[in-house]
Amino acid sequence: MKTHYIHDKVEFDSFEDFLDAVSEPISDTCRIAWAGDAFEELSSEESDWAFTHTDNFDHALKLAREGWAEGVAEFDESFREILPFVQGAARVNSIEYAPAGSHPNIPLMCSGSPAFMYNRGEAFAGTTRIVRLLYNFSAPSNVAGYKLINRGVAVAGLVDYLENQGTAVEIILFHAVEGEGHRDVNGESQPVKVLHEEFIPVKRAGEAVEPDRLAFMLAHPSVNRRLSFRLREQCAELGPYLRWGYGSGVDAKAEPDQIYFPRMRGAGYSTPKDGLKTALRFFAEQLDETQRARLTEDWAAVLGETETL
Repeated sequence: MKTHYIHDKVEFDSFEDFLDAVSEPISDTCRIAWAGDAFEELSSEESDWAFTHTDNFDHALKLAREGWAEGVAEFDESFREILPFVQGAARVNSIEYAPAGSHPNIPLMCSGSPAFMYNRGEAFAGTTRIVRLLYNFSAPSNVAGYKLINRGVAVAGLVDYLENQGTAVEIILFHAVEGEGHRDVNGESQPVKVLHEEFIPVKRAGEAVEPDRLAFMLAHPSVNRRLSFRLREQCAELGPYLRWGYGSGVDAKAEPDQIYFPRMRGAGYSTPKDGLKTALRFFAEQLDETQRARLTEDWAAVLGETETL
């Protein structure tokens, strides 16, 4: 019998749209499909701080909506370690910073400077280039939380570098898992293969995102291990094929105009500086030779004299 394919592709308009979706209650049908019983606890509900860094699902949802204050402190601490490299990579531009403005410059804010605000129109006057970052936020269960922080910090640093060059940056969170199994069709066993994908825009080109929200979206384990889990749990059809381990992570087929950051595998993020190097290499792989040479020149301080992109 031919294989039956299930492709569950979910595209959201914003992070708030995603949060509204995962806030919907779980039906008994879905709970049975995923946990085997209407009264069993789901993975998104388990009390496992080491795995999720939140007390429960409601705690994760609250941090997602209101911001991750503790994470910002850790995010800022790691950002300060790469701050000299981010500032050193920046080329001269005409942006004027002041205590008041429409958007924050994250490195300046982390450095303690009172003049870290600017008006977005000054940064992008006459700009036509837009970089679309497709950021795969999945990570194996054995990846430590601090490595997720370092990865998020590295991407935030790269975004700041690009925007200080006059490039508008868009960020789309991406997650995908696959699974397989069999189903009964008129007494016969039919192979089933499943692909579940999520696309969540979290920053539009030219849009500012509050640092505590950015820290949560890019670096918190619960984005995957509670919120994304809940989205999968809301689809009963997926349960029989993904419930054991919630699926195996897969990479995206990025569009030609996207810069893709693949799913995390653990290596390359032991320190903020290591994370920055890893992020730069993923970025550089998708540029032409001239662009890579400029990136190597701008980031010479973090790369060292013998390394190139």
